[in-house]
Amino acid sequence: MNIVLVNAPWASIDMPSLALGIIAESARTAQCRPAVETLYLNLDWAEWVYERTNGACTPADYSFFSHHSYFAGLGDWVFTSALYGSDSWRVDQFKKHAAKAGHDSQVAVLLHSLAQEFVSHCVDRILSLKPTIVGFTTTFQQNIASLALAQEIKSHAEARGITAGQFAVSWVLNSSFVSGVIAGPRTEEQWDDYLKALDYRFTAEDEALIDRLVTSGHPSTPGFNDPAYPIEGRRARMG
Repeated sequence: MNIVLVNAPWASIDMPSLALGIIAESARTAQCRPAVETLYLNLDWAEWVYERTNGACTPADYSFFSHHSYFAGLGDWVFTSALYGSDSWRVDQFKKHAAKAGHDSQVAVLLHSLAQEFVSHCVDRILSLKPTIVGFTTTFQQNIASLALAQEIKSHAEARGITAGQFAVSWVLNSSFVSGVIAGPRTEEQWDDYLKALDYRFTAEDEALIDRLVTSGHPSTPGFNDPAYPIEGRRARMG
């Protein structure tokens, strides 16, 4: 088993990730003895933008996004170019938002144009390690990676003619430990959407997608089980 742990931008470049250090050491001492590689893409991003801008974007600029602008979400917007496949995604709206928050948008717009290429470079690097599991940090302005995962699930569901909500209900029902779903729709339309999940036959490919995104038998945080609600694994009915 190969595990790749990623410390994503805009994590601080002043110190290593305590969380990834603990996870990496715990994984290495596990019974299965996996190979663990930790990638500090936050450092790579700081170097990347410094080189691509010929020194115009400095560590001080990185620090601004990392430590001083997260309530305005400036750093998150920088990486929307990679999430939405456009290096000019809602630039005018962003400039107005930044001005309203009292921030200059010039550097952010420049970094926005560089983020898509950087993410593609990082994907190639991660895949070259042939990972079984990839874990991403996600806090404050590291949330775009989580949104990208959700987007992949949504695209997977839509390619099969169902909604993401129907896919989620079908995934729950495909566990042999589950006999029913307690649903909480806010509208009748949402309830009708849930019911259509009963017509979908979950497949091995569907199971594999979720297993790839979240380790089977774990919550979204690998290795953590709330003692009040222990997770004992998953046994699929189909697939």
